[in-house]
Amino acid sequence: MGIKGFNQSATGFTFRNKFRRAPSGDSSGLDATPPPPPPEIGMSASGGTTIEYQTTPGDIYKSHTFTASSTPGFTISSLGSGNIGDKVDVMVVGGGGGGGENIAAGGGAGGMRVFTDVTVATGPYAVTIGAGGATGSSPTPGDSGNPTTFALTPFGPIIGSGGGGGGGYPALAGVTGGSGGGRCGHGGGGAGASAIVSPDGISPTTQGNSGGNGTPSGGPDAFSGGGGGAGGAGQNASPGPTNGFGGAGGVGLQNAFRNGSNVFYAGGGGGSGHPGNNAGAFGNGQGKGGEGGGGSGTFTGNPSALGAGTANTGGGAGGDNGSGGSGIVVVRYKISTLTSAAKATGGLISFTPSKTVHTFLSPGTFTVTNGPVDCDYLVIGGGGGGGSCAGGGGAGLVKYATGTTVANGPYGVTIGDGGAGGAAGADNSGADGGTTTLSLPSSVTCGGGGGGAALGGSNPRPGGSGGGGGDKSPYPAPGGSGSGDSGHPGAADQASPSNGWGNDGGGGYPSSTSNYSGGGGGGAVQLGQGAITPSHAGAGGDGAPYTISGVDITYAGGGGGSTLDGGAFGLAGLGGAGRGGNTPHPAPAGQSAQANTGSGGGAGSGGTGSPERSGGGVGGSGIVIIAYDT
Repeated sequence: MGIKGFNQSATGFTFRNKFRRAPSGDSSGLDATPPPPPPEIGMSASGGTTIEYQTTPGDIYKSHTFTASSTPGFTISSLGSGNIGDKVDVMVVGGGGGGGENIAAGGGAGGMRVFTDVTVATGPYAVTIGAGGATGSSPTPGDSGNPTTFALTPFGPIIGSGGGGGGGYPALAGVTGGSGGGRCGHGGGGAGASAIVSPDGISPTTQGNSGGNGTPSGGPDAFSGGGGGAGGAGQNASPGPTNGFGGAGGVGLQNAFRNGSNVFYAGGGGGSGHPGNNAGAFGNGQGKGGEGGGGSGTFTGNPSALGAGTANTGGGAGGDNGSGGSGIVVVRYKISTLTSAAKATGGLISFTPSKTVHTFLSPGTFTVTNGPVDCDYLVIGGGGGGGSCAGGGGAGLVKYATGTTVANGPYGVTIGDGGAGGAAGADNSGADGGTTTLSLPSSVTCGGGGGGAALGGSNPRPGGSGGGGGDKSPYPAPGGSGSGDSGHPGAADQASPSNGWGNDGGGGYPSSTSNYSGGGGGGAVQLGQGAITPSHAGAGGDGAPYTISGVDITYAGGGGGSTLDGGAFGLAGLGGAGRGGNTPHPAPAGQSAQANTGSGGGAGSGGTGSPERSGGGVGGSGIVIIAYDT
C-alpha cells in the first residue's frame, strides 16, 4: 500500500494546518511566547588576586590584579556566552622613574595604558611587572623605570613604558619616559623631559606627560621640577632665595577596574629645593609627589621615607631619595552572578579574597539577614566647597572601627552631599558638606567639612575638618576649626577616636596687602596649610588611607587655597581633593573634589575686581563602607 498524501481527503476527517499561528484564545499552546534567550555567562580565567564586585548600573565584574611578574599569568580556560563572553578591560602601568641627586628633580611616572572591550581568546598571557628606577648618583640622573608588559595577543602585547629618571646636579636634564623626569635647577635649569609614546603602537599611544622645569640659577635660588604624571605635567620649580619651592609631581589618573572604586595611579615625583626656603606644600621648599603614588622631594626637612614612589602605582620618586614605584596590571571582565553569598543586603556588594564588602555611594539600607556579623566600617561626611577666591574646602569627618557586632535587621544609611563652591562673580564662601550617618544600634555620625572662606568679610567655616581662611580683619585670618581629633599618623587603617579624624583649615595671609591668598582646607591627616605669601596660597591637608574596600584608597583630603591676582595656587590634599585656581585673566575656577571621597573643593581665583572672581570647586560627597568575613 502506498503512502497517502497529507492533503488527501478522507471521510470524517478535516485537515488542519498545525504550522500556522493559532487564533487568540486557542488552547493548543501555539500562541505561547517564545522562550527567552539563554543567560549570558562570563569567561573562566585564573591568575593574580581576584575581586568580584557590582557597579552602579547593575553590572557584575571579576578583576585579576598582578603586582608581580607571572607566567603563565592571566589564563583564560574557557570563554563565556553572549556579549560578555570574550571581552576584557585592561590597565597596564610601567615602573616609575627614580629621582635625581643633590637638589634634584622628581622622576616621571610609568606609562599608563587603559583599554576597554578587548576581544580575547583562550590561552595563557604572561605578565611582566616593571620595577621602579633607582635614585641617581651625581653626575647622572635617576634611573628610568622598567616597562610593564601584558602579552595579550593578538591585540597586544600592551606596554606601559618606564617613567623617566629625574635630573640631578649639575643641572642635568631629566630622562624621557612614559612620563618625563623633571629638570634639575641646581647649577642652572631648563625644560623637563618629554613623555614618549608607547612602543606597542596601539592607538592611542599617549601614556603620560612631560616633567617640570628647573630654575635657571644656582645657590639659594636653585629648585628642581616635578616629574610628569599620567594626568598632568610636572609643576615647574619656583626660585628662592626665601620663597622658592620644587615643582610638584604631575597628578596621576584614576581607574576603577580593581574593585569599582576609583584609585589614582602614575603620579610624578616632586622636585627638591635649596635649604632656607619656606614655600611649597610642606613649607620647606620641597615639592610634593603627585596623587597616584608619586614620592616627594626630600633634600631638606622631609624624611627619606617620603621620597619613594608607592609600590604598584607606577609613581615617580621624589628628588634626592627614593626609587620609583613598581608597575601593575589589572584585567577585568563581566560575569553573570556573584559566586559567593552575602550575609546582608544593601549597597554595592563585592567580594575580596576574604571579605564581603557593602559600599554605599548614595542613601540606602544595610540589612543583616544572616547575623549576627562582626563588621568593620568606614563612614565619611561630605567635603566642603571651596570659596570663590581664597580658602579651600575642608574634608568631611572620618570614622573607622573594626569588630562591631551587628544583629539581624535593617540599618539606615545617609550620604552627605559635597558642599557647593562659592558662586563666581563676587566674594562668596563655599558651602559646608553634608552629614553622613550609619544608623547601627550605636549610631555613627560624620559631619561635613567646612566651606572655604572668600575674600573680604567672610569667616572660615568649621566642620569635620575646617575650611581654609581668607583675609578677614583682624589679621591673621584663621582657618575654620575641625571637630575631629588631630594626630592621625598617616598609616593605613587607623581606628578613629570617638570624635573621628579631622583638622583645622589653614589661615589666610596674615596681613593686609595689595594681593591676597587663602589657606588650604583641613584633611583627615594634616592641618590645612596657611597662606605662605600674598601670592602663594596654602595647600589642603592630606587625607587618610584605608583598605576596607579591598584596595588602598585615600579619602578626606582638604581643598587647596587660591590667590587674588596670580601667583601659586594651593595644591590639593591627597585623597581626591581639588586644587585652587591661580591666574587672574581669565580667573580659573577651583577644582572640584572627586565624588564619594569626602574631600574638599579647591578655591576659585580672582582678578583685581570682584566681577573676575571665579567659582570654588564642589566638595566630594561622603561614603559608607561596611565589611565582614565571607
